[in-house]
Amino acid sequence: MLLLLSSLASAARIVVLTYNPVVIWVDGRIVESPDVGNQIVAEGLNPGRHLVEARTAMGRPLASTSISLSDRSSDANFFYENGSFSPYDSSRPPTGPGWNSSVGVIVPGGGGLVVVTGGSTGNYPGTSEPPTPPSPLPPPPPPRTAPVNVEFLSTDGEWSNVYIDGEKVAEFRNSRKMTTSLVPGIHSIEVRDFMENEVWYKGKIHVDGSVDPLKIGITKGARPEVYNDPNALR
Repeated sequence: MLLLLSSLASAARIVVLTYNPVVIWVDGRIVESPDVGNQIVAEGLNPGRHLVEARTAMGRPLASTSISLSDRSSDANFFYENGSFSPYDSSRPPTGPGWNSSVGVIVPGGGGLVVVTGGSTGNYPGTSEPPTPPSPLPPPPPPRTAPVNVEFLSTDGEWSNVYIDGEKVAEFRNSRKMTTSLVPGIHSIEVRDFMENEVWYKGKIHVDGSVDPLKIGITKGARPEVYNDPNALR
């Protein structure tokens, strides 16, 4: 045990400091730690070139960098922020409330405890003020209110009638294409034979304005098919 501790104490280290919610990997392996911290330390490294990565908790890569450690007493210090790594001076570590550190070792296969950092405040490398938080995402565009063109297409040439909200909007006789317009929202749709003796389909259609025109195929005795919005029929 004493020999192992002595070996780790003299081995090279890679230190990653971040306040972003990320998982740190070194050489394709997760850095394990007993608790969550803003400073993640990978110990027990041999001299040579090493790959450092930041990934999401689900393993999606966010950023990577590489460093060559010259000897077993080398330390490499990085600051990770919003998708990029940058070196920082270890003689000026961050201070302030919320900062803590986690020291870990590389675990073969990347199994075990995943270390996720973030959620703290304090002073950051090279500045007396914390970084400006990222700008919020712009609000989504307002929902469409203008009418949407709807094309009814007869796939088999059978004579039929189409009703929207109880109103007849299409009569298929000698034409295979009929066009109308609908305001965005949920509408009732009913397809009958031209003699009005049979109801081929009755349901709801959701018009959200994401496609224009909305193309709907009409077939005798079958559920209509919306070609360019498969979720429109409910």
